[in-house]
Amino acid sequence: MNPTACPMPSADAAWPGVLPVRQWSTDGLAPRERLDYWVGAVCDCFLDMEVSSAEGERFQARIDAQAVHALTINQVQGSPQEVLRTPRGIARASRNAYYLLCKEREACTVEQVGHAGASLRPGDLALIDSRRPYALRFAGAVDTWSVALPTEWLDRWLPQAQRHLGQRIDGRQGFGLALSAFLRELGQGAGACSRTLPPALLADQLGALLALALPSHDLAEAGEA
Repeated sequence: MNPTACPMPSADAAWPGVLPVRQWSTDGLAPRERLDYWVGAVCDCFLDMEVSSAEGERFQARIDAQAVHALTINQVQGSPQEVLRTPRGIARASRNAYYLLCKEREACTVEQVGHAGASLRPGDLALIDSRRPYALRFAGAVDTWSVALPTEWLDRWLPQAQRHLGQRIDGRQGFGLALSAFLRELGQGAGACSRTLPPALLADQLGALLALALPSHDLAEAGEA
């Protein structure tokens, strides 16, 4: 099974505030066209990555993306698949970011080069960096929240973010539970939330919860930055 590679993406414009949801979907496409379309959608919405799936003509997938201040919250749903960020894709990159992943109902595996792989259960989270190779393996359905975090923005909250790449953040207890719940609620109702609080404050809330969900030395360093 050979993965299909996507073309080099174009740079995104800055998205202030909260913008309407953008959607990419394989609905309505001929079965043989879906995977190729999906690779292009992943490239357009995220990064230059390779995608493969054993589902054949049964393959289906969808992304709903919404900007909240400096962040972009993506809800990704679809058939089982494997997503690879390769050295070749990194070399062609015109943009980079950290991504905070959060699972909904199905488990998956996250592997970031130089860091131990992690198995994420429903509600769990993991942080990855597009500047390093990684692999996302979804043996079951894809049902993932993926938040694009600008590197400069996250460096203010987590000066030592590289320590935590690919590690499982327990979404069932402590601040990991709070982070998981906040991320999913924000993703489902960013527009309503922004009518109550400024988008920049909502983004900072996520950054603060992420810092709290990781070891305390990172929080101390963030406060000193």
